Amino acid sequence: MEFMQGMDTLGAMIPMETPLGDTLNWSDHGHANYSELYYHDNYTSDYFGYTDYPGHYRHVYGEMGYIEAIYTFLVWETWVTMQDLLTKELLYPTLLYTFSVACIAIALNVRERYRPAWVVASAAIGVPILQCLREIDLAYTYKDTLIKMIIVHNMGAAVMILWEKFCLTEEQKKLPWGQRALATYKIMWNSRFVKTSRPAPVFHLLKAEEELEKAALHAAPSAEDPEELDEYADDNCSGGFLQIKNACSVVRQVGRRVRNIVSLPVVRLWNWSGHRNRWIMKTAATLSVIWLLDRANDQLQLVVGADWDDIYPSHKTVFFRRLNEVDLRELIVRLNFACQAVWAPYAFYTEVHTMLALLFVALRIDEPEEWPPVFGDIRQAWNLRRLWSKFWDRLIYRPVNGIGEMLMTAVGLGQRPFRGRKRWVLNGLVFFISSLFHATTDYIAGVHCAYMWEVWWWNMNFVAIAGETALLHLVRAYFPRFYESMSGRAGKTIGFLWVYLWFFWSVPKQHFPAMQCPPQYY
Repeated sequence: MEFMQGMDTLGAMIPMETPLGDTLNWSDHGHANYSELYYHDNYTSDYFGYTDYPGHYRHVYGEMGYIEAIYTFLVWETWVTMQDLLTKELLYPTLLYTFSVACIAIALNVRERYRPAWVVASAAIGVPILQCLREIDLAYTYKDTLIKMIIVHNMGAAVMILWEKFCLTEEQKKLPWGQRALATYKIMWNSRFVKTSRPAPVFHLLKAEEELEKAALHAAPSAEDPEELDEYADDNCSGGFLQIKNACSVVRQVGRRVRNIVSLPVVRLWNWSGHRNRWIMKTAATLSVIWLLDRANDQLQLVVGADWDDIYPSHKTVFFRRLNEVDLRELIVRLNFACQAVWAPYAFYTEVHTMLALLFVALRIDEPEEWPPVFGDIRQAWNLRRLWSKFWDRLIYRPVNGIGEMLMTAVGLGQRPFRGRKRWVLNGLVFFISSLFHATTDYIAGVHCAYMWEVWWWNMNFVAIAGETALLHLVRAYFPRFYESMSGRAGKTIGFLWVYLWFFWSVPKQHFPAMQCPPQYY
């Protein structure tokens, strides 16, 4: 569950009957020293922020002072997270993953007839890796992420090498070993097919947006001179109004000159720093903002986060059929879930991706263009189809889409590119394979009671997209004037509301059952 990745660090979804020690199974990592620092003994309590009474929500951070709380969120929890990841239990799967990576690297460099054997070898090594991760004592967020990485890496390798034929060219094979190894690396971890002939669909939108921004920066200012506008405005003023107008004009001119004097050195320094350094500074600033917003969201969850009474009994997954039973608390919880279903994966994957991007670009291994954003622009997501095509992450799109194309070709539906109805069949396969992927990773990571609801949710998104597309087609065909009138802000507002209501209705059906049986190491 991607949503659970943004919630588990707060313990917001742990059933009341499960003690913290049994649920998280944390090692010490300095917790004893930390509890001595904070006399409230926050991290040795049984329920980590809950009182002993089910349904009564209380978090221990409320007992801290501001300095202690800031230290907890910004320093200590980050340090504990790093310690949780650096465990001896990960050495064996890491060693196996090294062999898997070596198999894929060899497949990229050998002749075509030998490639399937090496791809199969990599997948075979992935099986014991998943078995190790399944049994390892690791928090759900990190375990689920590592499982997804192993599966996506092998899926991407199979599609890229066997289907797309993206391997080292004969010219690249003649390069010195260092450059050849670098070329192999750039293909091997390129699950989004960046800088290839078939990148994930959202990238051309990002590139077009960058070009528009560059054009705006180099565009000439307005043809009308501000001073001429002021003179024209003076014709309509007289007396005291004219004096006030002249004074305001002088103030504006002085302010403009001061701003130019102050900003000119900054602009020159910014332009002098170079493209790579500018990208690093902007990306680091973006990462800082998202990280701080995520910490603020953590604090918000202390107030509106769900507890056991909010998700149990199971009939609370139903909403519209029991409107007469819904109270304000349940409404707030659902509204929060709808937001977190988007924010949690956005923040988590963006933070991880951005940190890796900064590392590899700063080391000059990669160029900034090789690390496009994980997500698109949320302002483009005014219906479900646009949410999935223009905003949502493309980490698994190309591997899943490639598998769908291979299946359609195998059953005799022709060769790509698929158009018309066949394209809709392919889109349905993409959502279906995605549902199996997410359900499988959830099951391996320890969510054993709700994986079928994961399958249901992903496939229902495709059904909803097909329904909204059919509805828009009918409205455009039979009510063209109304369709045109709703193509502006009013229509987009309704579209955003529809997307939010869809998540408001569907996300609890996906997550409430999973929250009733959290993984062992949650």
